[in-house]
Amino acid sequence: INAYIQRCQQKSTGVFPRGPAIKSATPIDTRREMQETMMLGLRLMEGVSRELFQKRFAQDMVSVFGSELDLLLRAGLVEWDGENCDNVRLTRQGRFVSNQVFRQFVD
Repeated sequence: INAYIQRCQQKSTGVFPRGPAIKSATPIDTRREMQETMMLGLRLMEGVSRELFQKRFAQDMVSVFGSELDLLLRAGLVEWDGENCDNVRLTRQGRFVSNQVFRQFVD
């Protein structure tokens, strides 16, 4: 822990989010970032916003993950929700088997 505290006390030379307390980082490609966005976002009650996904990646969620979403929708594990039905989220059934849902977004 002392090494961490020392890094925190150093003047930052990295660009956010890489500050002095970061010992190492593993860069990921855009595809992996999209997959992780889906997996982490589906853990939230509101799910993943199609609009925010589009803004972040300049690609439509359905064009990237259409087959995965179709499979999960047909199985009743995810649903479209939100004010404009543009958030995909886990259903009650999907929450019970969420790890199986998340596996669909891993290559």
